[in-house]
Amino acid sequence: MLLLARVWMVVFLSSLAFAQVRVAGRVTNENDLPVPGALITVEDIPLTRTWEAISDPTGAFFLQLPSAAHYSFKVDREG
Repeated sequence: MLLLARVWMVVFLSSLAFAQVRVAGRVTNENDLPVPGALITVEDIPLTRTWEAISDPTGAFFLQLPSAAHYSFKVDREG
């Protein structure tokens, strides 16, 4: 069973010299409680590269992406 969850994300652009993108967020359920162990998958749509993170006990996660682009986000957790 997949868990439908809200994901709050904040995207920061680091130095333009590196053009990296940091994505931090928190996965919560419909009762606004943290969802630990959720798999967050980010896909670079044109190039089909993916990055993954697992939410911690507070539902928080962090990803560092190589550059600004069009990304697709997916959150899954069994149980």
